[in-house]
Amino acid sequence: DLTDVLSSTMDFWVMFPFLVYIAFTLYAVLNVITGIFLETAMESARDEKELFVVFNARNVFQTADSEGNGTITWPDLECRLEHKDVRRFFDAVDIQISEAKALFKLLDVSGDGFI
Repeated sequence: DLTDVLSSTMDFWVMFPFLVYIAFTLYAVLNVITGIFLETAMESARDEKELFVVFNARNVFQTADSEGNGTITWPDLECRLEHKDVRRFFDAVDIQISEAKALFKLLDVSGDGFI
């Protein structure tokens, strides 16, 4: 056993700081390993949230395109604002439902009233 060898050749006041050093080093190494694990988990969660937002955005725009022509007008989107998928999308991107008109105008880059 290492402590038996150390105690027979070293005084307590020499061995104690050495053992504290070993304990601190082990703690630091475990802390780094835990940090790497948590960072990987957080990155995975961010990726999943991005996929969730994209999936919900696609559902929102497919739902709002009532005519199936690939374009959405403000009245199309406005009448779907109470739909649960639309609310979930707006919650996921941290936009209030009251700001939906501003989002529509932002997405309507050509200014023709269609997105």
